[in-house]
Amino acid sequence: MEAVMIIDILRRTKANVVVASDGDNLEILASSKVKLVTDMLLDEAAKLTYDLVVLPGGLGGAQAFAKSDKLVNLLKKQAESNQPYGAICTSPALVLEPHGLIKAKRPQLTLQCATSYQIKVILTTE
Repeated sequence: MEAVMIIDILRRTKANVVVASDGDNLEILASSKVKLVTDMLLDEAAKLTYDLVVLPGGLGGAQAFAKSDKLVNLLKKQAESNQPYGAICTSPALVLEPHGLIKAKRPQLTLQCATSYQIKVILTTE
């Protein structure tokens, strides 16, 4: 339910939040069988620019995110523009790290995901 929490908290702050689906349907079925209705498809969302891109966690979602060229390209565009992006739970290990979106700098902190994926998360002041 990381997605719902992120969306809710940011919208409470009056942030303009865009929720996108990588499929061909605006409706998404989350891992706990919760149905979510997105604002737009990723094809449309990828044409916009963002102050922040956040990926929720969940094994199924993270696996799907990792296979999405559209989403990975959006994240790389975000990185190249020096705009922040983040991921929760298994998404750092399955999406960010394999696509070179975690830059190794010191100091390092190792976090373990609930599903036993392990990744070094880099803390920087840059």
